[in-house]
Amino acid sequence: MKPNNIKQMRILKTILAIAYIIGVTSCNELDLASLDKANSESWYAKQDHYRYSLNDLYRNTFFKKPSDTWSDDYTIRTNGNTVKNGTVDSEWGDAATYWAHLYKGVSRANTVIAELEAKGEVLGEDVRNQFMGEAEFMKASFYGQLIYFFGDVPFFDKNISIDESYTVARTDLNTVKGKVYELFDRAAAKLPASYEGAIYATKGAALAYKARTALYLGDYEVAKTAAKACIDLGVYSLHNDFADLFFSKTKVSSEFIFTFPRSNDLDIRVGINTYIPRNHPSGYAQTHPTWNLLASAYCTDGLPVDESPLFDPHNPFMNRDPRLLATIIPFGKLKADDDRTPESGTNFYGIEFNTHPLARQVMNYNENKMIVNKDTRSIGAYASFNGLVRSKGCDEEWLDDRKTETADIACRYAEVLLTYAEAKIELNEIDDSVLEVLNSLRERGYAGSGVNYPVIATKDQGKLRLIVRNERRIELAFEGMRYMDLIRWQLAEKALVGNNYGLAKINQQPDLSKPVTGDMITNVIEPGHWFWGITPEIDNDGLPNFQALDDAGMCSILSVMEFDKTRQYLFPIPNSNRKLNPELTQNPGY
Repeated sequence: MKPNNIKQMRILKTILAIAYIIGVTSCNELDLASLDKANSESWYAKQDHYRYSLNDLYRNTFFKKPSDTWSDDYTIRTNGNTVKNGTVDSEWGDAATYWAHLYKGVSRANTVIAELEAKGEVLGEDVRNQFMGEAEFMKASFYGQLIYFFGDVPFFDKNISIDESYTVARTDLNTVKGKVYELFDRAAAKLPASYEGAIYATKGAALAYKARTALYLGDYEVAKTAAKACIDLGVYSLHNDFADLFFSKTKVSSEFIFTFPRSNDLDIRVGINTYIPRNHPSGYAQTHPTWNLLASAYCTDGLPVDESPLFDPHNPFMNRDPRLLATIIPFGKLKADDDRTPESGTNFYGIEFNTHPLARQVMNYNENKMIVNKDTRSIGAYASFNGLVRSKGCDEEWLDDRKTETADIACRYAEVLLTYAEAKIELNEIDDSVLEVLNSLRERGYAGSGVNYPVIATKDQGKLRLIVRNERRIELAFEGMRYMDLIRWQLAEKALVGNNYGLAKINQQPDLSKPVTGDMITNVIEPGHWFWGITPEIDNDGLPNFQALDDAGMCSILSVMEFDKTRQYLFPIPNSNRKLNPELTQNPGY
């Protein structure tokens, strides 16, 4: 609607000016036009008006997790990025986008809260409470993200005037987080535990997000209490099949706490060509799980690869946690008693997946014929540079149209269990409940594999700290959690520094009639060199080291990481906003 008088035009200009000043119009990836601004004085006169305004906040744009490519779990071919190159500065577009979108969300939540306080009598008490709880949950979530990304940030109880916006300073983090926790508590007190029909933010979502925020900020007592309260609701449980949880068919699950549904009919879906193997139609698999992730998963005896007698570097998927095989497409020998070899491929939805340089043709089981193998570096110049391709969430619907309705899972119950366990471990309050939640995740992860899960029995704090961190890595891989884990554990300066490794140099020779020669493939297919010729070492923080393979010429350096520990543990305050408001100070090092 267009403003129809001078007063409404002035209101619209004020809203746009405030949005510009606090940065909510810069670097937007989406058209975030909202219905929550009063274009007529009759707005917020009906229940639907509040519902429309709240619905506008249910966008994954406002709950965007850090890119997995910023972490040591994911890599794009030989490319680096601003985070891992150590080149984050005050002009960094991602920081400006987070700042812009989150403050836009805060402004909209504040508007709804103010209108509910002023005009909410038009609603019944139950509806008014629910709507207020949703708005408070949103505001708390947005500010929670702002403080663990930026540290001290301006806090507004209510939307501010143009004049005020020029002079507002950053609020101390401790003050903001206190208000955030209070908002989550108020939201949890008002929201229902579940809904009939349409699903909105729940009591469990408020508790889960409070637990996540507190964990990220190192407030373990708060995290433990919130996670336990979410568990005690008795609403959530682990999905019975780990791999199935992420498939397109799983639209609803008792494990989902907060999700953003997708719909092909409404064209709300995600393109996933970047993950699909190149032998499948339209797949180009440019984004790959790292060797670091592959090496990190424990073996079926519960030991890391450099300690377990079950690990075979030539068959890196054999005797490994089944969640690994549901995360990265496996190849080679998978069980000690099968007849496969390190050179064996895997039937991945009707087409053999095999990145071995000699596998220049693979079987198309759908058509019962051999086809050129585009997934090996000896054929495809842009085939996986480290031999790995993602499998988590990749199902037949992905392969049918390269689009998927898979639910966008913002928060699930497994995370709450891991938060509870980690908080208790860090508080050194280790009891049977910690072991129970960790073992429940392993039990579910191993379900249907035919292998008994390795039971966690130790109550040693140091050992459990490594275990829970590894559980988070393998359980939550590619769910946008790893980067912030490295940040809060102060491990980014180790995990995101040094070499990112892949396959040793392979020269492409597409002509299948010509034999493979020694100078075509360097030190990869010699006896004992595939897939890894040497078992990588795992350090005291659970991070793999491939230096021995590098020294032996059994791998190549894809990129070099240089995370800057002097400043990058916090995002920079966007320079564009500081130019408009000189009271905004900058984080150290920028």
